[in-house]
Amino acid sequence: KQNETLEQPPPAPVADVVALDTLIHQDYVANIQAFRNVEVRSRLTGFLEKIYVDEGSEVQQGQPLFKLNDTEHLSEVARAEAVLENAIADRKTINLEVQRTKLLVDKDIVSSTDLEVAEARLSAADARIKEAEAQLQYAKTQLVYTTIRAPFSGKIDRIPLKEGSLLEEGTLLTSISDLSKIYAY
Repeated sequence: KQNETLEQPPPAPVADVVALDTLIHQDYVANIQAFRNVEVRSRLTGFLEKIYVDEGSEVQQGQPLFKLNDTEHLSEVARAEAVLENAIADRKTINLEVQRTKLLVDKDIVSSTDLEVAEARLSAADARIKEAEAQLQYAKTQLVYTTIRAPFSGKIDRIPLKEGSLLEEGTLLTSISDLSKIYAY
């Protein structure tokens, strides 16, 4: 009897293995955020002259979004250019005076002190040119700020202001989100 029991295994249930995709749902509390999100603000005080985009539209990096009135800034660039031209003309005049004074010093007609004074005036004229160039660069930079461009490609949020609105420096115009990636926190 022992040999008979070893030869026949006891009956057992058999099942076929089937591979299935299984979804397991888990609920989590999360905050969804865009890859990049930035507030677009005015760097200047002025009137909002033009809105180039609509709420919710897709924009490309560098695309103009808003335009502030630039009349005052164009005038400031013109004024700075005129100041620079005057400074350059003054330097030319002073440079001629320095050359004339050198000739007079070489002939012992005037003292070397007169030459030192003329050279000091020339150095001051050079400094005024540098100052005028800096003012011109500043005016041009301010003029560039009158056109507000997209810092990166993305989607525009709400635009709370309308054309003609008075903007202060730092006024929120809209926000832009880069939705190429989204993170859940």
